[in-house]
Amino acid sequence: MAARLLSKPLGGATINPDPTGQYGGLVWGPRHSVAFGSDDDGDDVPELCDNLQDLMPQEGEDRSDAADVYLRVLDRCIELAAASVAERLLLPGEPVPSVSDVEQPVALASLVCKSAEAVERFLAFCEQQAHDLLRPHGPIIMALSIVLKIRRTLTGAEIDT
Repeated sequence: MAARLLSKPLGGATINPDPTGQYGGLVWGPRHSVAFGSDDDGDDVPELCDNLQDLMPQEGEDRSDAADVYLRVLDRCIELAAASVAERLLLPGEPVPSVSDVEQPVALASLVCKSAEAVERFLAFCEQQAHDLLRPHGPIIMALSIVLKIRRTLTGAEIDT
């Protein structure tokens, strides 16, 4: 839902129950197995960000050439935060995010933030942005979660419908 609210195309979403009664799932873009990532599970994002760090503008350098990177980091971190935000809207208790949903935003935020404190505040901002995006659409999120639990997989077109 957050991807669509950020005007990002969707390939689909899936949800799978595990033996403990919890659910796991994926959201992916039209050309990828995971939204806006590659055909793997995103484990390479922190390494990719480490490699990109030296290419980002330094203090006093013009940042306009990197504006698309800054926007992509913001949107992706909002999208990653949205999973936990949606769980908090729908379920009791605190969500248990996947490891990649924790590692990826930290690595991405480190591209645009200078300190660990700045990363923490940036990610808190992204979480609030995700909440502000999703909250008005609570009934739709609930309906999508019910349909996903029944069907297990929805295409991007089905989600839009």
